[in-house]
Amino acid sequence: MKQITYYNERDIKIRKKIDELKRKLPNFCSDYTISELSSGNSTLTVYNYLTDLSVFFDYLAEEYKINSSAISIKILEELLPKDINVFLEYQRMGRSKEWNGKIIESKSGNKALARKLSSIKSLYRYLFNNDMIKSNITTKISTPKIQMQDNVIRRLDKEQRNQMLDAPDNKIIFGDKQAKYLENTLERDRAIISFFLATGVRVSELVGLNINDIDLDRKYFDITRKGGKIERLYFADDLSFILKKWTQKRKSINLPKNENAFFISLQKKRMSVSAVEKMIAKYGYAVLNKKLSPHKLRATYGTELYNKTGDIYKVATALGHSSVDTTRRHYADIDEQKKKDIAGVVKVGR
Repeated sequence: MKQITYYNERDIKIRKKIDELKRKLPNFCSDYTISELSSGNSTLTVYNYLTDLSVFFDYLAEEYKINSSAISIKILEELLPKDINVFLEYQRMGRSKEWNGKIIESKSGNKALARKLSSIKSLYRYLFNNDMIKSNITTKISTPKIQMQDNVIRRLDKEQRNQMLDAPDNKIIFGDKQAKYLENTLERDRAIISFFLATGVRVSELVGLNINDIDLDRKYFDITRKGGKIERLYFADDLSFILKKWTQKRKSINLPKNENAFFISLQKKRMSVSAVEKMIAKYGYAVLNKKLSPHKLRATYGTELYNKTGDIYKVATALGHSSVDTTRRHYADIDEQKKKDIAGVVKVGR
């Protein structure tokens, strides 16, 4: 199987961002970064850790009146659990900053706070395990509770799902300029929306698809999951028909010889994650008058699959979750109808 280069290219870009971040962070963060990467964490995960840590170090730098890169291990070791909690509360309350002449308020909810604390705990754990600090104070800090409704992924109902599937064919018009674009993107947009709703792939998995990864006759495609694992998934005749229409359109485009991406932008190159997100959002606002993301389409697929199979393990496999607990946590309300069905099955009367 030919290696998918999109993910290699993405890793190179993320590694460059990591290198840029490390230059602004204390020296010990370099060894920490190497440790996290060698332990199997993805480059994106490590980049997110460093991004959160840079916010933490900026906060400490302001408190100590020094540069972020000058934060020492000694400073971290002298912090108390209450100091970390004050930082988290500072993030919760929000802060203002000027950007492009505008004042922007930035606040962190419990989910963002939990992520920041996780990054801080990761660093402290590394320092403690390598005998660079005497104790790990972060073990005494409780993770902010995330309300169950915040974890429940919102999805489309059956009518909304069908409206989204029909949107490209109904030639939803957003203005003369958008109407002109639609002439060139109709088959592609229909294929992308259908692909999400029929397979539940992640947006990064979709944009990473190459033309040779899809076999329309045998109805399967190969995707690269999180962690680099290549997995083969299958699809039905209805999606095969839609993908063939897009493939025919794609062949009519005068693409560069080295461009093997399956989904192509108007610039005749691989679509980016942000481009797909904007396209889905555009249809969401036009058709449903609401914010919509590829993740909600993925959630719609996951919910429909569970409702039809009743098998949480099949849903976990289809969505590429490493643990069924992840599936159960994110789709916490899919058993609601089953709970209602139970009512009245056992009678108390005679």
